[in-house]
Amino acid sequence: MGEVVEAIYENGVLKPLKKLSLKDGQRVKIMIEERLVDVISRFREKYGTKIPSKDLDDFLKKRR
Repeated sequence: MGEVVEAIYENGVLKPLKKLSLKDGQRVKIMIEERLVDVISRFREKYGTKIPSKDLDDFLKKRR
């Protein structure tokens, strides 16, 4: 059974933003996804505010 849960990363630990229905010691797999706005923000920090659309498209394709 899969479940999508938002979490925040603090001091090296992922902290879920809601209670999880897990048993102590239960193993799970976690898939990390970033919000598109965070990816674009990081791209702008690296390349400046003027981003050629081709470069942005290439960057986003690599992130998929």
